[in-house]
Amino acid sequence: MRKHLGMLLIIIVVLSLGIGYSALNTDLNISGEAIVRADSDIRITDIKFLESNSGGKELYNSEFTKDTTEMFVYLPSNSSVTYEVTVINKSGGRFKVSDIIANFNNVDYSLEGIEKYGVYDNQILKFTVMLENKGANLQDGMLKLSYVFEKTDEEYALDTIRNLAKVNTDELFIDDNNNVRYYGKSPNNYVSFNNELWRVIGVIDNRLKIIRDSYFEQRIAWSTNSINNWDNSSLKKYLNEEYYNNIENNSKVMISKEIFYLGGSTRDNYQSLVASGYYEQERNLEVYGNNPTTTKQYIGLMYPSDFGYASGSSCLSTPLYNYLSGCRESNYLYIGSAEWLQSPTPYDSDDANAIYQDGRVSFYMGNTVAFESNARPALYLKLGVKIIDGDGSINNPFKLYYGS
Repeated sequence: MRKHLGMLLIIIVVLSLGIGYSALNTDLNISGEAIVRADSDIRITDIKFLESNSGGKELYNSEFTKDTTEMFVYLPSNSSVTYEVTVINKSGGRFKVSDIIANFNNVDYSLEGIEKYGVYDNQILKFTVMLENKGANLQDGMLKLSYVFEKTDEEYALDTIRNLAKVNTDELFIDDNNNVRYYGKSPNNYVSFNNELWRVIGVIDNRLKIIRDSYFEQRIAWSTNSINNWDNSSLKKYLNEEYYNNIENNSKVMISKEIFYLGGSTRDNYQSLVASGYYEQERNLEVYGNNPTTTKQYIGLMYPSDFGYASGSSCLSTPLYNYLSGCRESNYLYIGSAEWLQSPTPYDSDDANAIYQDGRVSFYMGNTVAFESNARPALYLKLGVKIIDGDGSINNPFKLYYGS
């Protein structure tokens, strides 16, 4: 009899675990209830408290199921709390947010990092929800939001480039991290942006990444203070303030504020890293001192890996330090002179990676980040940007459109 009871208990536990897992399998969630109208697997996998302001606080830990999250908060007047939510889409298609329903009307909410244009298949998306009490009365208790997701086949710019990659293998390839990249000496990847010619680097981390085709007129230091902390650098300040503020409005609204990684080569590997090695190193947590590992910005520089992959598959086993002659000449991102790259080095306080005039990638030997060199902006476009005209050639560049 005891044996049968033991087997019964085991079966009940297994069934309970199965129900708990399936509850996470069909939905998406954030500060509350998230409803996904889909018969596939798009779901929330995590929610965590980030911060509070002006007396706001979390009363109890947030909870989530397959289609709800519950946030228990205490919000005095003019206070706020912020949560981060993680969503995974394993549906085989793209789903967009078609509606957001709140079960409250006395607290304001705002989202950052999730767009109505969609969550892609195999995409892991993190976004934030801020709950803010702008009224005079204390608000406390459980707050919920309901998200309605619907499948969409609407084509955006990154879809256009992905589709081109299926048929135009002479100019596009998929790298070892499932990013789509242009390569070669003269691919048809010109795009009109800010009334200038830019180039499409590719679809990187589910965003379309572009770079200006020419340097700034004046050489510029990576950081005039000789310290390679990007968040405090003069070049970041220039790119994201003075330069960003002078971009014409029709182009500025297309720019997505995104995470840029701040890892770089070390003394031990700067001569041996190939494109994929730099890609991993850029995302490495190894940085100098207390320098940041990532930053969120509108405009940055290209990575060493962007430059490396642009030479194509024939150079993927060649260290970027040896990008001379062949690999240099088969790379549209090499335009004949030295230029700064995004990545600071983790082994010293005053070095960052750069392209040498001869095409090699390294840190500037004998010069610090205060050295004035060429630079050109690189950025990510918002998911809703579309290509509406052009074939990518220099005389007929891609034309972009964004309808908010």
